[in-house]
Amino acid sequence: MFFTKIGITATGTVEITYEEEHNNWKRVRLQSDDPPLPSFNDALQALENDMANICDEDGFDREMLTIRSISIKDHDRLGQGVSITAVKVLTNGLNLALTSPMLYEYGKAVSLPKATRVKIATLEKEATKYVQGERLQGKLTL
Repeated sequence: MFFTKIGITATGTVEITYEEEHNNWKRVRLQSDDPPLPSFNDALQALENDMANICDEDGFDREMLTIRSISIKDHDRLGQGVSITAVKVLTNGLNLALTSPMLYEYGKAVSLPKATRVKIATLEKEATKYVQGERLQGKLTL
């Protein structure tokens, strides 16, 4: 399973796009209102500092920054590339959407930091669990 997008919309819809091989590559897009495990959201939000560092913004009020998704590309020579999308709430209450540049593992000028790659691998594991049906379940009362 190769993920190309992992995220949660502002309304809580989980969106996961991935490719898998069944005789040939097949793209699957999953959208679900089933809430993910808390560890899924924790893994997504763990990229807050990475987003601020990639965008070279020390002044970000990271309390007001919410990571919405990551997009992943595979490049023959540059390795895995990742772009992070976040929303920052402005002082007037409006939302500012931010998307980082696409950074690759072996980028020429700036490469994707190893610590960020580790966090992305954790998020991919959480996305795999979600795709396989491990989601936050409500308590059933009988």
